[in-house]
Amino acid sequence: MYPAKFIVDKHTLKGAFYKIHNDYLGDIPLEWPTFYNGYYVWNVDPGDLIDQLDAQLKNNTSLKEKARKRLQEIRNDIRESDNNYIFYAELKK
Repeated sequence: MYPAKFIVDKHTLKGAFYKIHNDYLGDIPLEWPTFYNGYYVWNVDPGDLIDQLDAQLKNNTSLKEKARKRLQEIRNDIRESDNNYIFYAELKK
């Protein structure tokens, strides 16, 4: 199965499939990322974020101890009744 996301360089017209992972949150795959002026924005429901963090903590055996601890701390602070979380970060160049 081919990736569903494709990016094209407007100058060269060359393209490629791509897949984005959030390395700060234990390599969580990003399904609907938004980019604006060199920044990444992600609006996520707290219940969905809890599910994704739980899955990473359970299934990602390559997480370093420091990253696992950070994910667990973030997970413990989230409540399903919270408002949506907005992640806003400058892209690496």
